[in-house]
Amino acid sequence: MFLAVLFIILAICSGTLLTFWFDRSAPFPARLCMGAVIGVAIASMAGYLLACQLGLGAACMWITVLVLLLPGILLTRAEFRRQAGDTCARAIRAMTTAIRRPSRK
Repeated sequence: MFLAVLFIILAICSGTLLTFWFDRSAPFPARLCMGAVIGVAIASMAGYLLACQLGLGAACMWITVLVLLLPGILLTRAEFRRQAGDTCARAIRAMTTAIRRPSRK
């Protein structure tokens, strides 16, 4: 169960990272929602296609994990890394502010 949760978190993070590639101005909650859909779709399609060839086993799962790690290559570009870091930092600041000082907004 723990590995399944880690797999879903990896899929969501991978999809969220991909949203920085095609949508430069979306707010972080929207990125997270888009990323969940994109990441799970990539994971399921890659897993299905690999399972058709390799069978449903450990090799299929590990290769699917490697496919989900591929968007990490985008972090090698400095501009991309800066934009993703700034957006995440703003989201964390907004979340901590909302937790410390809740308001109607």
